[in-house]
Amino acid sequence: PGAVIDYSKADVWAVGAIAYELFSQPNPFYSSQGLEGRTYQEEQLFPLPASVPDDVQLVVKLLLRRNTRKWPSARVAANMLHISLWGRRVLAGLTGARMNELTDWLLCQSAVVLLKGRGSGGSSVEAELKRCFLANLE
Repeated sequence: PGAVIDYSKADVWAVGAIAYELFSQPNPFYSSQGLEGRTYQEEQLFPLPASVPDDVQLVVKLLLRRNTRKWPSARVAANMLHISLWGRRVLAGLTGARMNELTDWLLCQSAVVLLKGRGSGGSSVEAELKRCFLANLE
């Protein structure tokens, strides 16, 4: 009584575990030889294949941290992947002094999405994904 359990990030951890399967690897927490979700150490997680982009490997690693307070929210993890997918050139070598380049890029992406949505062909799937990303950016 009186206790509140916040499960809002439980799905984030599950996505991190399932990511192994998405990249044709065994889920590290399944089977009798699998890791115990309550007691595993981050060092016990085997790496994803080298073909998986470094950005994706980083997000999966963050999702499976032992300290739940350090887990990114689902929205932040998705934003990291979207920026990695569409803004790789902007992110290359980005420093604090050049953060305005990221802001400029985001403004340009917003303009592109708005213009594609107004065209006679309607909006493309990519434009719709970008629109959702930009609308939810944190």
